[in-house]
Amino acid sequence: MIQPTFTIRQLLIGLVIPFVLFSFVLFSFVLSSCASAHNEFSNHPSLPCKYSVRDVGFVDVHGPTWQLRLLKPALEANEFESLAGHVAKILDRSNVGHLWLAANAEEAKQILASTEEQGVWGELLSPDGKKTPLSGLPNFDASDHIKRTVESLVQSENRNRLLMESSKRLCVVWVVESTNEEKNRLASQAADRAVATLEKQMWTLEKAVERPPIKIQITREQFEADLGLKLSFPNEDEPSVAIIYGQGRILGDVLSGSNIDGKKIVNLASITGRDCECDLDRQWLYGKQILHRWSLELERAAETTLNFDPHSNIVKAEVAQIIRKTGTRKDDSGFDSVNLGSGLVIHDLDALEKKSERQNSVNDGDSKSQKPNNVREEASNLEPTAGEDEVFMKSGDSKNSPETEASRFNFPWAMVGTVAILLVLTAAFFWLRIQGS
Repeated sequence: MIQPTFTIRQLLIGLVIPFVLFSFVLFSFVLSSCASAHNEFSNHPSLPCKYSVRDVGFVDVHGPTWQLRLLKPALEANEFESLAGHVAKILDRSNVGHLWLAANAEEAKQILASTEEQGVWGELLSPDGKKTPLSGLPNFDASDHIKRTVESLVQSENRNRLLMESSKRLCVVWVVESTNEEKNRLASQAADRAVATLEKQMWTLEKAVERPPIKIQITREQFEADLGLKLSFPNEDEPSVAIIYGQGRILGDVLSGSNIDGKKIVNLASITGRDCECDLDRQWLYGKQILHRWSLELERAAETTLNFDPHSNIVKAEVAQIIRKTGTRKDDSGFDSVNLGSGLVIHDLDALEKKSERQNSVNDGDSKSQKPNNVREEASNLEPTAGEDEVFMKSGDSKNSPETEASRFNFPWAMVGTVAILLVLTAAFFWLRIQGS
């Protein structure tokens, strides 16, 4: 019988090689598991924290949020064409869409029947659905009256200053006075204290800008004389303080009367310097806009403080996904939609499909092959306007695709197989050593 005759040194050398190989395989498995976990995290619908709340306020995701319905006046064809062109030019780059209605149209009759005012020539529809009739149309110079009123809806000296400051700064502390001088004084002092505190605390914000907030205060007379401001800003007989950021957005609730406090103003304004994914309610993240026209001058002023293009379709899609986490805006058909401009609209297909249909499409190959047609048929019922192309976006589809599943490598079984091979090689090594002795 052959006795094994090898030294401790030989034994150690024989064990080192399998141990090193095994350690290498185990290390590779750990790295692969970490990479797999990272990919799963990357496929999560959350986006990187690349935008602040202020940044989001400059991205126009849904297009015009105010709608103006105009009754077609009794004018000659060429006169009406001139009027319509002038109105379109006034509302260009504004947050107001408009539509002309024939005098005998059903919607026009409803507008006339909704009020007892005389000389009604249109209706303004706010983002929250409030309808405000526009009246006072004179028997002569009707075109000039419509032009002047439409102009006052989207532009004024006070709003131009407000928007210019909000485009350059973190935000604006907007103070609207009441008829009570003592209350106005207290509100103004609270706003001053808040602005001074914010200027000192700018460095503590997650995403601050170079210029701190500024206070802008207007009198009650200035407020009452501004038609667009009266229609889009809370009108109370109390002093009011609001945080305005981005493209004329109101952050959260407007403070009024005894509710005005310096600490509250600081807390509100500080939100504009936070990450856009800070679990805020949509009212805070993407506040209601005041009526305005976003001129090219304002746009260029804002671009100097932004590190992205707010008109980019990619940026709009990213911001739309962020906004959907805390709330959605539904189009006329009841489905979630995002306007990317140039006729492009994103529809969230999760609103078009039931969960069971998505599960069946993954487990049943026949259902999977039919699913795209069914989705397109349902999507076609959204009835987009003529000429619109539609881009359908659904997060997470690539995660369950056959190509992705087939390309995944089963690392636990690979490790077991490798260990088994190493054990066989180790046994063969010792057997050869014994035979050689």
